Amino acid sequence: MCIKIVRHFDEVTLFCSLQGFIFSTPCHAVFAFLNPLLIGVIQVKFQGTAQSPFQTSLPSMWAFLLATIIYCFAFAANMRFKCTRYSRLSGHVAFFAGSFSSISLVSVLLPALPGRLIFAAWIILPIMVARNFVQFICLWIYQTIMTLIFKILGFWYWFLNDMSVEEQAEYHVENLEVIIAN
Repeated sequence: MCIKIVRHFDEVTLFCSLQGFIFSTPCHAVFAFLNPLLIGVIQVKFQGTAQSPFQTSLPSMWAFLLATIIYCFAFAANMRFKCTRYSRLSGHVAFFAGSFSSISLVSVLLPALPGRLIFAAWIILPIMVARNFVQFICLWIYQTIMTLIFKILGFWYWFLNDMSVEEQAEYHVENLEVIIAN
C-alpha cells in the first residue's frame, strides 16, 4: 500500500492508494490468522496418534515450509520497497506464497485425492492475477515504445526544421539573384 502525503492549504492530507497492487495489509492479516489456525487444527487432528503430518503428507508440509519462507522474504521486500515497481512484484510473490502455504496446510487436513485437487484449484489464482500483470507489462512496453517514437519524431522534426531554414535561405538567395538579373 502506498501512502502519498500532499500539502493542500497548509493541511497535510494522507491519501492511501493501492494503485493496482494485489497485496495489501488485509491479505497479510488473513495469512497471519489462517495459517496458525490451520496449524492448530492439524495438531488436534494428529493428537494422540503415533504419526505426524510430516509422516503422512511430507510433500505438503515441505511445500508449506518453503512457501512460508518465500512469503516472509516477499513480505519484507514489499515493506522495504514501498511505492516502487518492486513493491508490486514482491506483493504478488507474497500473495502467491501466502496462499500456497495456506493451501498446503488445508491439503494436509483433506484425504489424498481432494488434497491434491485443491492444488489444482490454486493454479487458477496465478492465472487470474497474471492477467493484470500481463496488462501492466504490455502497458509499460507500449509507453516505452511511444516514448521512443516521440523522441525519434522530435529529433526528425528538429532535423527537418534546421534543413528547411537552410533550404529557405538558399531559395531566397536564388530568387534574389534572379530578380536582380532581370
